[in-house]
Amino acid sequence: MSLLLLALDSCRQGVKLPSEIKVSISEPGTYSRVSQGSYLANWNLDRVTKFFKKKLTKYLKSNRVTIEDREFINSPYRLIINNIIVDQTQTQAFKGGSNGCRLETIHLEKVDVSINVSLQKDGIEIDKWVFSETRKERVRRRSDGDDYDTCDDYHACKITFFSLKKMIKRCARQAQAKVSNRIYKTAF
Repeated sequence: MSLLLLALDSCRQGVKLPSEIKVSISEPGTYSRVSQGSYLANWNLDRVTKFFKKKLTKYLKSNRVTIEDREFINSPYRLIINNIIVDQTQTQAFKGGSNGCRLETIHLEKVDVSINVSLQKDGIEIDKWVFSETRKERVRRRSDGDDYDTCDDYHACKITFFSLKKMIKRCARQAQAKVSNRIYKTAF
């Protein structure tokens, strides 16, 4: 069983290349943004970009891919961050409205991280991916125990243990597998 788990974990992390490959990385394009909201306090595009690059560089090292944060290096490979979009939006949920109870509108917050990346070899795009993560609040019902004559009260339940860093890390992990597998297919 532990051998199976080890094999599954290695698939998730991508291919370990036979030899080291250097890859340059570029900044996000013009359509990148980080919106405002209670879950995104103290975050901006520069901070999100630096954190994503740092994690991706660290993760790809185990695959023998060295990321160099320079525009041009002596390597055919270039990783381009086309855009990074971090949004906090509000949606509505409707609960109740039966047995004489009023219909309640609950406002729920949702955080989406989307990182669009493409890989070039010798100036030609060879693959493109969108890595994303979503976390959202949920509706919680407060009932008055066994009293069936009272209506339930609904409210938004905050996202438990929310961490934008963890969302960005998961996007970097997704990128690690895709980028290393694609480099392996085109370089060896």
